[in-house]
Amino acid sequence: MRQFILILTVSIFFISCGQNENKQKELELKEKELALKQRELDLKEKESNTQSQKDNTAKPNTTQTATTVTSDHSKFANFWTDFKSAVLSNDKEAVFALTNLPFDDANDVYSKTNSVTSKSKEQFMSNFDRIFNPDVINAIKNNKYYACAGELVEEEPSLKGTYILTVEHGRRGKELQDLAFRKIKGNFMLYTIQYWP
Repeated sequence: MRQFILILTVSIFFISCGQNENKQKELELKEKELALKQRELDLKEKESNTQSQKDNTAKPNTTQTATTVTSDHSKFANFWTDFKSAVLSNDKEAVFALTNLPFDDANDVYSKTNSVTSKSKEQFMSNFDRIFNPDVINAIKNNKYYACAGELVEEEPSLKGTYILTVEHGRRGKELQDLAFRKIKGNFMLYTIQYWP
């Protein structure tokens, strides 16, 4: 019986030593897996930061502003929310960040002296109150925009994908002040006062 107990004790000892080795190997494997996962996360974060930097450089007129803006202006609804908020809060910097330069006043055909065409930030800021007069602000407040489609696009294919803000009674002399928005570099931007011949 003593021999049996001795053999059993020695056997248990050897078995437990073998299990400790297996556990040690499992622990080492898990540590290696964790290190690999950490490397993968670091690489993904680095790629994400690189992509964010590329995205930020692709957006025209990006500026820090007091108005909160969403990051995705590839959809008109997102753009419109930020644009409307910026205009109604008179945040000129935010509006400028959502405007493509050169900003074209297509009504130059009527009068170059009344033009609000802006080729620089300084020109845009000095023209801001003339572009966003009370009639334009009222149209923005009341969401008076539509997507160009149908016959309009058939007659003028360059308007495909364009949204027009219809300004009622918005006239500087004889000119209408309908603002136009379209995708530029993948994001919607204000780009012109539309000319209607």
